[in-house]
Amino acid sequence: MKPVTSALLASAILTAATNAAVVVHHFNTTGVNHGWNANSAHVAGAGQRTGVDGTTGVFGADDILVNGASDPQLSYSSATPGATLITLGAGETWSTFTFRFRQLNANPPGGTGAAFSGAGTIIFFNGSTANLGVGAIGSGNVTGTGGFTGDTYGRTLTAQADGWQLFTIDLTNAPTLNSQNINSFRFDPVGNDNTKNFEVDYATFTSVPEPSSAALLGLAGAGLLLRRRK
Repeated sequence: MKPVTSALLASAILTAATNAAVVVHHFNTTGVNHGWNANSAHVAGAGQRTGVDGTTGVFGADDILVNGASDPQLSYSSATPGATLITLGAGETWSTFTFRFRQLNANPPGGTGAAFSGAGTIIFFNGSTANLGVGAIGSGNVTGTGGFTGDTYGRTLTAQADGWQLFTIDLTNAPTLNSQNINSFRFDPVGNDNTKNFEVDYATFTSVPEPSSAALLGLAGAGLLLRRRK
């Protein structure tokens, strides 16, 4: 019988730890909003539609500029008819939240992707008790507030073609939020700029096994390999 080496055990644990579960809210189906909506005090005519490029299903607002909105908001709530909690599986924690979005220089259908500005952009989780703060859509670490004090959120903003931005929130060091189901989420992708509109291509929520669960799975996998080598 060959002994189980530390490299083999580490490989088994790593494999277990990277088995991610993914919840994706894309907006490719007409009329399907996945529980996302807009604050009617600031945005009118929001929902699933065709992107300004004519090819991409998106969630966006139709008339921010006409409506004179100064604080356009996009929100998710499990209380919305047809929506559900964004839930974790047993022994899982959230690892990342990712949004693909862009700011527009005009209302659809005539708008095009605009140069991104993070001024006034903001994000709230679960009833606004965790707030990434003004200028939240950007890169670098920020700390949680309220019930999520002590959490640290890593942020990465990556520019793509045609004004699209890929925004990822890393919850590895956010032990309070990363262990909770998501019942509400507010995303202000434009901030207080009433000269721009927005559209969101997709929202992705990715979870992984908790470290303790991953370690147990890894040990079980290593044990199975050991038995096979007898």
